[in-house]
Amino acid sequence: MTSVALIKQARLAAEVKDSVTSLIKLKDLLFFIDVIIFSIIYIKYKNLLDSKKPKFTLKTIKFASILALGLIFSVTSVKALEKEQPGITRTMYDKKYIVRRIGNVNFHAVDFYRYITSNVLKKEIYLNRK
Repeated sequence: MTSVALIKQARLAAEVKDSVTSLIKLKDLLFFIDVIIFSIIYIKYKNLLDSKKPKFTLKTIKFASILALGLIFSVTSVKALEKEQPGITRTMYDKKYIVRRIGNVNFHAVDFYRYITSNVLKKEIYLNRK
């Protein structure tokens, strides 16, 4: 299972930089040209776009309700797992089991939260104390 800590180790890919750059051809860059073209078109014609403020419609309310309901179910599944096996989301010792119990998206949300609270926030608190 890919986690934030694993992505952090991507800097090790610098060792294979030469072999990767030798594999990239000019025609591979054609895949990214559409982003540039659409950006130019947007900048050129953005004044023609409708600039009215959007109103809250029934569709917007339905979307917000379904999103909120999904978030509630996600939090509930993580709390149920934590209640069933206390500390499992802090140690992450069985990642496959956690994914089976709470789902892939929720696993990544828990992993990201755990990474931020254990690495980023602690470093900021440490630097502020100096």
